[in-house]
Amino acid sequence: MLKLSVLIALLSLFAASVSAQQADTTAAAVKQQADTTATAVKQQAAPAAVVAPVVAPAQTAPPQTTPPPTTTAQSSDSGKSRRLKLGAGVHYMETVGDIKDAEGFDSGALNFLLAAKMGLGLITIEGDSEWALDYGGSDHTLWLPQVFALVGLRLFYGGAGIGAGYLDQEWFDHPIYTLRAGVNLPLGPVSVDVNANYQFMSTSVAEGVDSDDLDSVTFGAIVWF
Repeated sequence: MLKLSVLIALLSLFAASVSAQQADTTAAAVKQQADTTATAVKQQAAPAAVVAPVVAPAQTAPPQTTPPPTTTAQSSDSGKSRRLKLGAGVHYMETVGDIKDAEGFDSGALNFLLAAKMGLGLITIEGDSEWALDYGGSDHTLWLPQVFALVGLRLFYGGAGIGAGYLDQEWFDHPIYTLRAGVNLPLGPVSVDVNANYQFMSTSVAEGVDSDDLDSVTFGAIVWF
């Protein structure tokens, strides 16, 4: 009888132990489920991360470079320039042709001239307008428009020209050809051109002379501005 009572007590304790373990297991499962649910709720409640838009760096425009000012191409030695230059001067003309021996002919004359020139690479083009007052003692003015092509070497230059003569309301019946050699001296804002010329002149418009040979030599100076 005692054994039976002990057996029943042991079975009761075992059943109680099993029931307690099942309760603990159920409680652990419930707690785990609750934790899982709470974690899910927190994740859903958390604000979505704000993704900052990617802004491309502003492209800065390349610095504007100002081109260097255009300078006038000029040679200080030869007096050549890309721009037009103006000048004024005098020539002393000495006639050396046969007409110098004509009676009453004055072989010397002082001429006044205006000029303009422009450099074109190695060549300078010059235009002269020259007047010989009272040419040869004739009481008439000799007008000599001429064009020159000149080549410079440092301060020195040389070249040739062609032109015409106008005397006593008549044009010469032959062109005038001129050889020139000179030196151009820069003097601050101006330059002085000293030159010598040989002019081949021939015409029959001069009245009262036996020869039409008017070749002459001139020495002069031009101030260029």
